[in-house]
Amino acid sequence: MDLLSPYVPRLLLEWGQSQPAEAWREVDATMVFVDVSGFTAMSERLARRGKVGAEEVMAVISTTFEQLLEVAYGVGGGLLKFGGDSLLLFFSGESHAARGCFAAAGMRRTLRTAGRITTSAGKVTLRMSAGVHSGTFHLFLAGNSHRELVVTGPGASATVRAESGASAGEILLSAGAVRAADPRLLGEPREGGRLLGKVPEAPPPVPAPPVSGESVARVFVPQAIRRHIEGGGAEAEHRTVALAFVKFSGIDTLIASEGPAEVAGRLDQLVTCAQEAADDHEITFLYTDIDSDGGKVLICSGAPRTFDNNEERVLRAVRRVMDSGVPLALRAGIHRGHAFTGDVGPPYRRTYTAMGDVVNTAARVMSHAAPSEILATREALDCSAAEFEAAQTEPFRVKGKSEPLVAWRVGKLAGLRRRQEDAPSPLVGREPEMAPLLWALQSAREGTGGSLAVIGEAGVGKSRLVQELQAGAEGVRTLSVSAEQYQRSTPYHCFGRLLAAALDLDARNPEALTERTSALAPELLPWLPLAALVLDVPVEQTPEVRRLDDASRAARLRQVVVELMQAALPGPSLLVIEDAQWLDEASRELLRHVEAQSGRPWLFVVAGRSAAEAAGRTTVKVGPLPHADAAALARSAAQGRLLPAASAALAERSGGNPLFLLELVAASEPGAEALPDSVEALIASRIDLLPPRDRTLLRTLSVLGASFDAKLLSTLGDEVGEPSWRRLQGFVRRRGGTFTFTQALFQQVAYEGLP
Repeated sequence: MDLLSPYVPRLLLEWGQSQPAEAWREVDATMVFVDVSGFTAMSERLARRGKVGAEEVMAVISTTFEQLLEVAYGVGGGLLKFGGDSLLLFFSGESHAARGCFAAAGMRRTLRTAGRITTSAGKVTLRMSAGVHSGTFHLFLAGNSHRELVVTGPGASATVRAESGASAGEILLSAGAVRAADPRLLGEPREGGRLLGKVPEAPPPVPAPPVSGESVARVFVPQAIRRHIEGGGAEAEHRTVALAFVKFSGIDTLIASEGPAEVAGRLDQLVTCAQEAADDHEITFLYTDIDSDGGKVLICSGAPRTFDNNEERVLRAVRRVMDSGVPLALRAGIHRGHAFTGDVGPPYRRTYTAMGDVVNTAARVMSHAAPSEILATREALDCSAAEFEAAQTEPFRVKGKSEPLVAWRVGKLAGLRRRQEDAPSPLVGREPEMAPLLWALQSAREGTGGSLAVIGEAGVGKSRLVQELQAGAEGVRTLSVSAEQYQRSTPYHCFGRLLAAALDLDARNPEALTERTSALAPELLPWLPLAALVLDVPVEQTPEVRRLDDASRAARLRQVVVELMQAALPGPSLLVIEDAQWLDEASRELLRHVEAQSGRPWLFVVAGRSAAEAAGRTTVKVGPLPHADAAALARSAAQGRLLPAASAALAERSGGNPLFLLELVAASEPGAEALPDSVEALIASRIDLLPPRDRTLLRTLSVLGASFDAKLLSTLGDEVGEPSWRRLQGFVRRRGGTFTFTQALFQQVAYEGLP
């Protein structure tokens, strides 16, 4: 069975089999661009019904488009692009113009019946407008991790303009389509073309040529979607996502002046850059879409898999694309919100997509951006762990919104959001975890250093323990840095910041480094370029360094760093590295070497999620708080606002995770059931580590409640056996004849994702 072939246009399957190395084509064909009106109004009405409304929107769209595609495919058409409420159809070969016109008329006729829909928000009437263009089209294949079909150029622009000139219920033929059509079919003139006045005679059925081959299809499916499909896929899901549209323009003039080959190269740069930015930030390159004089790239974080901090990932990825120097005119729009995700279309032609107001809003924000500008909504910026320079725009009105939108111009990365060090949460319990930390700190005071690893899941309280340790480090010099997830490929990024802090380098420049080294250890000046490499400071090579071979250079670099730190930190010192799971490999190796130096009163505390950080270090494992301590923390954080019973309930719901608990306390209102976004995103990222089938099973089990009798499992079928439970360890545990979610929040987040 072909898993991927339905997700790839037939045109691409043929292209991949015949000329896989070909980067662009000029083809004589007809394109039909169909926009179904009524979806936006229906979406707004159904949005008031929340997630159920989102499901209805996708169900209506999928059913409607399946009926429309049946008409187009019956006369040899093929779906190239699905744009939420639009279809781009391709007809080539003999009589392609006649078949395109017939398909457009047939789809309009079908929608007159299929478009009368009763929803939970009332009756809806869907209508379509269509633009038809016949002539020469430019098709491009771009990108590395997958080959993306980009439909752009004068032919595509003419198709978009034709659709834009048609009102609901009309089919407008461009000048090119008018020339190719039977004159007897033409209706009244419109700017740039003629309406289709009469329905063409039915052309003979065109059987689809047999094209298959998963190896060919794999090349054309985006990496994240490919993994999702090949991993077993999953049913449609509710997800919180961050979305970005990046628009490129100026293609028509470029083709005329520079030629298609030059445009192919520039598009390849853009798509490759967007793919690499998406892959590096573990988000999804969804697709490209058609637009006049260019096109759009859609990037998504949160579907089909989520990690924590979707918004930061998308903001960083788009900033990288915009700063890449790609020789095309670009602009972008970013928004975050809830979406309903899954497959749309009939079994023979599928598309994985995200639907909902978040998609429409991101597109509207993009359309308001100026060239070279990124606009983002406040929701996207506020939820990002990284801060960007931002300036507010004037409110602007967009289609489908009753209230004006406000966006922010996104500038350069300004840094990570500062932790709330001035108002730390209460430290409740944790005496067993604090004891070895305090003992090691006292040993450093007395001249004996050491290395500790503080290991635990996200939100369990590692940073709070380290914060308490630092607060008690009177008389001990304290240096603290955090590894950054998006600098894992930058050698020495983390350790360089630690070394700069040790040297009191406020300015990272050669003069400051030379001056500080001269004061601390002048004998190291001949080896300064080695320290500069770690610090990322440009320093001219010295004769001593030039004479080193590769092996000697690495050893000497480590020794220079150790000697510099010895000169800078002669007394008791506490050196903290947080988020150590993101350490770049060069920093990791250098840190191990410096830790191994005996006889120095330095205490290294390495905090992270990975058990790998524990190797060779005294380990402090941080787990959930006991129920009594969690309830006490809730009461303390609420400052008397919660009754004891409510504090106990929140403690139980959080599973003892302090971050979850504090977020729940902050969000607690009488009768409130909504889960804070930060908690939902963190738990969703853990659930998404499961294979799709196991994720679906976990969500199915969530229907049975936070705790349920094993006898109920018979309703789920024979596939739920012992292997399934082993794969769900950490989420569900079994005690006798009862199964229980290890945290009530796991059950809630799993349940919220269900359709």
